[in-house]
Formats: sequence, structure tokens, C-alpha cells
Amino acid sequence: MVKSILSSIKAYTQSFSLISKLKLWRYFFIPILISVVTASVIVFITYGWSDNVGIYISKIWKWEWGKQTFTSISTFMGGISIVIIGLILYKHIIMALSAPFMSPVSEKIEAHLSGVSLTEIHQHRKTSFSEQLLRGIRINIRNLAKE
Repeated sequence: MVKSILSSIKAYTQSFSLISKLKLWRYFFIPILISVVTASVIVFITYGWSDNVGIYISKIWKWEWGKQTFTSISTFMGGISIVIIGLILYKHIIMALSAPFMSPVSEKIEAHLSGVSLTEIHQHRKTSFSEQLLRGIRINIRNLAKE
């Protein structure tokens, strides 16, 4: 297991050098921005809705004894549940919205590793930005439904 972790870390460092060598960093700025905005929205939603969910959950406690404690625990559990749902959605939102930006990265890396020129690879895949975006959204909605 430790060997797998170390080889994974080594692969990541090699990928950063390959991205720099092929000058692909410009393709990562918009997905990074999408990621930061989505994470911020999830944080704000969690902060805003955790007490609402907690109060809703605490309505099942009908007695006055321990009501405040149960409400506090319910608020915490509401926040945790919103974070869990947010993380599941986060993954699919990022994958769907970043797909059009990652296609050129994939094609350029494939051309570099295979040694074949970029014009010879994937001539059958002449898709527009909107087609790639819709495809990414469709695939990630299907994956979210399966999950």
C-alpha cells in the first residue's frame, strides 16, 4: 500500500513536469476557477442551511428536557449532511464543466506520448465547445444518478 502511494506521488510530479513541458497550464485556469467558485458556494450553502436543517431535524424531539442539546447536535448533523451531498455534487459539477477544457489537454498529451502529430489523432472528433459541454453534463448526470 505504501509502495502504491509513493508511486502515485511520483506520477503526479511527473505529470506536472509534462504539463509544464507541453505548456498546458493555460487550460487549467478556468477549471480551477470553476472549482473555487463551486467550493465557495457549497461552503456558503452549508453555513446558511445547517441551522435550518438542524431545526427541522430537532422537531422530532418533543420534550423540553435536552431540547437545546438535541438542536445543537441536529444542526451539526445537518451541516455534515449538506457537506456530504455538496461533495458528491461538487465532483460531478467540476467534471461536467471542465470537460471542454480538458479535451485539448488529453489530445496534446496523447500526441506527445504516442509520437503521432496532433492532426493525425482523432480526426473523427471535430466537436465544438458546446457539444463537449453538453456531453460532459450528460455523462455526469448519468454518473450522479448511478451514484
